[in-house]
Amino acid sequence: MRPMFQDSIPKPELIFVDKEGTRIHGSVKIQFLNTFDRLLLEGSTVYVSNFGVTEYQGKTKYTEHRYKINFYRNTVVKQTTNFDGPENVSIL
Repeated sequence: MRPMFQDSIPKPELIFVDKEGTRIHGSVKIQFLNTFDRLLLEGSTVYVSNFGVTEYQGKTKYTEHRYKINFYRNTVVKQTTNFDGPENVSIL
């Protein structure tokens, strides 16, 4: 049986920036949060692989990008210092 409050817990919302400066929304389902919470820190630089991309259909638009990144059980996140993107990226 699922807890009554499970659907009311918001999932973490992320904004990723690539080396061209393109921003894309991403999210992690609550059941995968413990896998990624220590790696996905505000301002950190990460390498992400094995993720899904779907058309964004949410109510709140975090970026102008048409798609969003979804994390799965087999998504890989690694800390890196090798980022060739724009410096001092700020998200409003």
